[in-house]
Amino acid sequence: MRVQAAPPSYSPPLDCRAFSDTLELGDGPVMVERDEPIAQLATRIPKDLHRRLKLHCVTNEIMIQDFVVEAIEEKLGRKAGAKKGTT
Repeated sequence: MRVQAAPPSYSPPLDCRAFSDTLELGDGPVMVERDEPIAQLATRIPKDLHRRLKLHCVTNEIMIQDFVVEAIEEKLGRKAGAKKGTT
């Protein structure tokens, strides 16, 4: 069976921890297990904002997924229907 090579435009997912001088690939936080089902979110954001997000996550040793979940929870409230200041 012949394995077909990926097209030239393909690039593997980026592990943002690779940008850090103090961390090595494979080191760092492990994905937190959640009791609730999760959904995938795909969005487009300005490149500079994405770069700042990755740099912040590397510097603070946090996964982008965890940062985004926490940011959304802060903005919308921890639970569905929670009012501002009651979380």
